[in-house]
Order: sequence, then C-alpha cells, then structure tokens
Amino acid sequence: MWDGRSYFDIGFILADAQVTFLGPVLFGQNIQVGVRVTRLGNKSLAMEYTLEDIKADQQLARGSTALVTYDYHQGRTIPIPDHWRQKIADFEGLNFSNQSKENT
Repeated sequence: MWDGRSYFDIGFILADAQVTFLGPVLFGQNIQVGVRVTRLGNKSLAMEYTLEDIKADQQLARGSTALVTYDYHQGRTIPIPDHWRQKIADFEGLNFSNQSKENT
C-alpha cells in the first residue's frame, strides 16, 4: 500500500497497541514472527502478532494493534480505501467481503 513517498501519505494511525511478553528472547535464538490482519472495519483494522521460539515450539510474546485510516492532509479519519481492502485480502488469502463495513 505504501508507494515509497512520504509516510504521511500512507494514512494510518496506531490507535491502540497491546503486547504480552511470555518469555525472554536470547541472542542467537531462532525465532519466528507472525503478523496477520484479523478484522477490517469501515475506518479501522485489527492485527495480531506472535513471536515464537522455533526449536522449542514456544510462544514468547503475542500482541495486537488497532489501526485507523486517516487523511493527514485533511486531519480526519477516512474509510479504508477499496484498493487497500483488496490488497490486504489478497495478501492474507482471505475473503473479507463478509465482514461488515459498518464496523469501525
């Protein structure tokens, strides 16, 4: 979605972030990071994150964020553009069309 221009043209605001640390990450440890979009609303989306130790098959941290689409030039929230919605759905390999655009 980012075209390499100014960050202010992306149009996201981090509205909420939560992280739960479950174990230490040590130097040299083989870790895997997972990120996925879990909800698309009208003007916001939710993402979940995991950090896992590959060898021990142990979750080290988990978190979530809420992002709001925002027009920095006009200073207001905006609906998620349809082409962003499609790119997210294509990347995730999911069909978000069954999620209501009424949700924020």
